[in-house]
Amino acid sequence: MNEQGQAPPVRTRKARREHVYLDTRTGWWIMDFVDAWGRRHREKAARTRELATQVRRKRLDEVDRQKAGLGLLAADLTFPVLIRKYRESVLPKKSPTTIRREEEILPRLEATFGDRRLLQVTQEDVEAFQSRRKDQVSAATVNREMIVLRRLLSKAVEWRYLWDSPARRVKQLREQNRPFRYLTREEADTLVAACVGHVRVVVLVALHSGLRRGELLALRWRDIDFARGVLTVANSKSGRMRHIPMNETLREALHGVERIVGSPYVFCNADGKPYGTVKTGFWGACRRAGLEGVRFHDLRHTFASWLVIEGKPLAVVRELLGHASFEMTLRYAHLAPDQKADAVASLDRPRAVS
Repeated sequence: MNEQGQAPPVRTRKARREHVYLDTRTGWWIMDFVDAWGRRHREKAARTRELATQVRRKRLDEVDRQKAGLGLLAADLTFPVLIRKYRESVLPKKSPTTIRREEEILPRLEATFGDRRLLQVTQEDVEAFQSRRKDQVSAATVNREMIVLRRLLSKAVEWRYLWDSPARRVKQLREQNRPFRYLTREEADTLVAACVGHVRVVVLVALHSGLRRGELLALRWRDIDFARGVLTVANSKSGRMRHIPMNETLREALHGVERIVGSPYVFCNADGKPYGTVKTGFWGACRRAGLEGVRFHDLRHTFASWLVIEGKPLAVVRELLGHASFEMTLRYAHLAPDQKADAVASLDRPRAVS
């Protein structure tokens, strides 16, 4: 109370244009600023005051641009509306397998975030969703759902409904690579013999190309160059195009596929639409072949395993599989023990004396 008996005015601390301070515990200079929506932030900026000040100025310039463009944002756009727009303009461009997988995930995201406006979805909300799902399903499943959520919010940024994605800084969960199954040559021959109809060709192509199921079912005739003997994967999971040389088995299998007039797809129904799945036919073939615990994806593992067993370099295997990281390919390294033994044994060889 002051002398007149009145309570002193409440002071609100606002971020100043040049407000940076040193965090003595970490040695980082922290920048303090208010974003375009009036929310205050304290973030690590740099190791020196000068550089931290520069970083903060750039951030404030970005905030100023955001304030100037807020009128372009759809402030009342809700999460279900974003999903509807995504279904209309993005999903149709994806492969049938991807469409089916994302259509299983989108209702779960819509149920989680409800009718909330996009501007109300925060990074904390995204992290809470990730944490809750982690207790319910595997890390791999959570990561697949998070990929779809990131795509949604990234599209919102691209369409100028948001200035930044609240999922951009949320890291993926670490996945445990479970042991994979690959077929021996004898098992593969038995499986192919047990296949019926188009499933036989699909299995043969998978075994000799290493294509993912989605890539295989989305394969178009324009992706196959019989003259050069090259199969092209134009829209891979990693987003990069890759080229796979065709061996004689692969070439003969694709030559034997009947083309449906008017359809660009290699594996399609009589109406020209691509197969949605080969799961039922594949499982039936596995049952007739007496193979238990074999998934369609194991055909891709088989392709890679055969190459490594034959002594092909892991770098080549990575290119053929289209792995985004070398860590994925290293799962097959244990199949080439002779290469590692030869490498260590080479140290025993006497060096030539000049």
